[in-house]
Amino acid sequence: MKSKFKQTTNQPSAALKLCISKNTFNRLHDYTNDLENINAITEKKIKRLAELKAASIELSKNWDNAIVNLTKNRREELLLRRRQVSEEKVKLIQKLSEQNREKRAAIVKEAQKLILYKKPQCRLINAALFTSECFRELQAQLEFKKTLKDLEKVIEEFKLIEQCEAEQMRNKKRKLQEMFLEQIKNNKLEQDRLKKQELLMNYLADAYAKAKDHLNETTKAKLKEIQAEKILGSKLMAKKCAIIWKTCDEENDDKFKKAIEEKEKIEIEKMNAKKNKEAKLKADIQKYLIENEEIMEKRRQEEENEKKWEIYQRNKRDEYNKLIDDKKLLNERIKKKKIADELKRQMKENEDLRKKEKIENDDSIYTTEALKKTNEKILAYGKQVLEESTGIRPVFPIIKVIEQFKKENRLVSAKKYYKNDKSLQNCNCWTNNVELKTTSQN
Repeated sequence: MKSKFKQTTNQPSAALKLCISKNTFNRLHDYTNDLENINAITEKKIKRLAELKAASIELSKNWDNAIVNLTKNRREELLLRRRQVSEEKVKLIQKLSEQNREKRAAIVKEAQKLILYKKPQCRLINAALFTSECFRELQAQLEFKKTLKDLEKVIEEFKLIEQCEAEQMRNKKRKLQEMFLEQIKNNKLEQDRLKKQELLMNYLADAYAKAKDHLNETTKAKLKEIQAEKILGSKLMAKKCAIIWKTCDEENDDKFKKAIEEKEKIEIEKMNAKKNKEAKLKADIQKYLIENEEIMEKRRQEEENEKKWEIYQRNKRDEYNKLIDDKKLLNERIKKKKIADELKRQMKENEDLRKKEKIENDDSIYTTEALKKTNEKILAYGKQVLEESTGIRPVFPIIKVIEQFKKENRLVSAKKYYKNDKSLQNCNCWTNNVELKTTSQN
């Protein structure tokens, strides 16, 4: 390997030179200046980071998720929340104060109403309201009693109908049982009669067969006897026997014909008896059907009579119930009239008492305007009570008190009031016997 160093021997006084390659030189130079280079690079990076930080700060001024902006937003939100809480507290205090004012105003208004209700006129309206409520309760009790009585009547009618139906069913069952037993009995009698008739026919047939056999035997015996006599007498009198024999043959033919005729006659009689039996059986069946039809017709007639009797009883019972209801209605009207008279008497007493209290409590310190306002309040209270009571309870006592108040205070003509007051015309006064009298009549 050749040395990289070259030494000049020709010039000893000259300085020595080191000859190396550029890359080696650069490596040696970089190694010697490494710290400076690192410092320079570090300074460049710090400067670059500072520039980037400043640029990022400038860019992140409008960002919501930046730390500065987050802190600022939290502070603003906290201040806004505190401000909202303060505003809500102020609103709540204002609302509570307003509610307290409204409560105080309502309490004052109720107190004024209570003071107004203690006045004699309002006490009369309250007494009329109480009387009307009593009438309503009385009417409700009467209606409830009437409903109970109607239900009891309906229950009794149902029980009576059930009893009648049960009795009819028992009668029908009994009649059906009797008819069934009678039918069974008739069937047994008819079967016995048919059996007896069949036995009689069999007996007659046997008797006819026996008689026929006996007749045949008798005929044969007689024929044999005649033949024997003919044989014995033939030797004596040939001609005479021949004649006699001829005569006997004719007689035998006659007897045989008579026997055949009798047999045919018996067959004809048997056929006639059979036909008569069939005709009699048909007649009996026809008779049974006619009797059954008559029984069914009789039964239908009995059922129609029972239905007519039930309808008659029901009509009579309805007439009786209607008569009882009319009597009860008349008693109720009389009772209502008594209650109306008692109400008139009480109202007259209350009117006298009110006049007396008015005379005793008369004070000249009240002005006309105050009296007018008081009357308006009392009339408004009476109208309110009347509206609340319309359709719920009898309003006659309330209308009467309001009318009397108007007449006494000369607020409106009593005759005109009766004429134009629709609530009086449409009031549900169930006391028909109580009549309102106009001022002219009073």
